Amino acid sequence: MATLHSQPHSPSRAEIRFAEACRNLSDDWHVFFGVEWTSVGRGGEADHSGEMDAVLYHREHGFLVVEVKGGGVRRNGDLWSSMGRDGWHAIKNPLQQVRESSYFLVHEIKALTRANPSNGFPLVAWGLCFPDVDVSRRQWLGNDLMEHQILSRADLDRLESRAVEILLRVGHGLRHDPPTPHLEKLLLERFHPCFSLLPPADVLLQEESRLLLAATDHQQQFLLAARSIRRLAVEGCAGSGKSILAADRARLLLRDGEHVLLLCYSKYLADRWREDPRLAGVDVATFHELSKRWIESAGLEWPSHEEHDSWEAEASLRLAKAQAARPLALWSAVVVDEGQDFQPEWWPLVEGFMEHPSEDSFTIFMDSRQNLLHRPKALPPDMPVFHLSISVRNTRAIVAWIHARTGWELASDPLCPEGEAPRVRPWKTPAEQVLFLRQDLQEFARQGIQPNRVLVVSCRDKATSGLSILPMDLPAGWSSPPQVWRIDRANIDSALRTRGLESDVVILADVEPDTASDRIYAGATRARHRLVVYERA
Repeated sequence: MATLHSQPHSPSRAEIRFAEACRNLSDDWHVFFGVEWTSVGRGGEADHSGEMDAVLYHREHGFLVVEVKGGGVRRNGDLWSSMGRDGWHAIKNPLQQVRESSYFLVHEIKALTRANPSNGFPLVAWGLCFPDVDVSRRQWLGNDLMEHQILSRADLDRLESRAVEILLRVGHGLRHDPPTPHLEKLLLERFHPCFSLLPPADVLLQEESRLLLAATDHQQQFLLAARSIRRLAVEGCAGSGKSILAADRARLLLRDGEHVLLLCYSKYLADRWREDPRLAGVDVATFHELSKRWIESAGLEWPSHEEHDSWEAEASLRLAKAQAARPLALWSAVVVDEGQDFQPEWWPLVEGFMEHPSEDSFTIFMDSRQNLLHRPKALPPDMPVFHLSISVRNTRAIVAWIHARTGWELASDPLCPEGEAPRVRPWKTPAEQVLFLRQDLQEFARQGIQPNRVLVVSCRDKATSGLSILPMDLPAGWSSPPQVWRIDRANIDSALRTRGLESDVVILADVEPDTASDRIYAGATRARHRLVVYERA
């Protein structure tokens, strides 16, 4: 069966009958209907335009341009008319129409093959189709029209042999070669144009950002409603604005006259908060930074061996001793983000930083789905839990992809923009991702998105990532120790270390069939506007 790339533009019975006959062509035929064209006028002439009722193409035989006229057909010199339900009426000269269209097609092929004649040169022929009438082979049609160039009602059942016959007659003695696959692709695109014209990517991202900000109204309503609640845990999905709400909660408490500590697990998040002028006056630290400060202020030694299990347990014991000595000032309000990363035995220590633990303000923000450290889930006693289940950080297309990929329930605010669907780039060898990264950074730069607006999140650590070794000229680099976060490049780090961060564009790398859903979830939800996924094929 032939491939029909479009349907007749006209609802006429004649064109519909011809289209049905085209369906019975063999598999190698391509058929296009209603192909409009325009050629540039020369010497001050106006541009010329026309329409091809149908174009039949076969790689071995060539192009056949067909003009279809239904009902009865009558010719009087250059005057043509057609008989329909209301009698005879004048029509455009179909012979002139089909010739102009075929000349245009020959001109297009010449333009495409001029630079490289070795790409081939397919035949171009034309024919008139009168599907409602029979035409005798002895019928004289004029000096400019041969009977074999007419496809009549009887020819519809043998359309393929008749089309080949017309092309063979035209091709006799003419130079023609089947087109190469490259030329064939270019030619077929002429009949079925596909393109997207979009504003600059930076403009689109600005508009999406405006919509994402509008989607945070319910966050502000939450802050106002929760302002009088002294002890509160907020369990929120990624993208629900937990880190923003934590910072705003701290800022409002400071405005109310409280001495506020804003605490988290990730150094990246703490550094971002410290750079925020709106948090001036709020004390910001990671739990480990603050623990070390108190331990050393109490004259104790910070554990030197940072092997995760024993090191954290020893540090907790020394912090409890330091708090008993009270070497530093306490706070009247504590706000914790990334609560899923805190050990259950740390909560009494966090309350140890408070002046009156049973009375002071204590708020914990957390997302159990991002528990990549696999901590036991436990909260301090008498801590009611409020749930945030709507994402306002990501476009709806990103949220839909995360839900489909992980199977986890995740919803976006209806006010969030739709955005572009995430793009998945399959790789066969891990190192192939380096080439992808170069190509994508170049493409983003052409769109006005500089590398510093791109965050690369690996589902592995640096040592095992396909991006572990990068060319020197690539505007990207790892931020894991001993390297640092830089603002002049695309930063790369693991899904574990990038939690709490967000970026206009995220490239999620090192994704494999057995990659844990929590790593995909934690990494992909960092993307505000665009998500590209490097996944093993």
